[in-house]
Amino acid sequence: MSLLLWDESEYLICKIETIRQQMVQAAEKKSLDDETVVKLSQELDIYLVKYQKSKHSKNKKSIYIGMLSGAKKSDIFNSPYK
Repeated sequence: MSLLLWDESEYLICKIETIRQQMVQAAEKKSLDDETVVKLSQELDIYLVKYQKSKHSKNKKSIYIGMLSGAKKSDIFNSPYK
């Protein structure tokens, strides 16, 4: 089993990229003013602000992701359980 522990900014970068990809895919299939695209954009904004705040913080934080057998960090964001 692997203990997954990320530094907060690393976690946020992965989360931002995942949401950004979802938003772009949704916008390509639908329209920019589609409810799904707007919600993803708003969620992305929240994580971008959190990331900016974490970069200005002097305290480095770690985030416990969980214990998974043979898991990689990328598995968390490709999981159907997000």
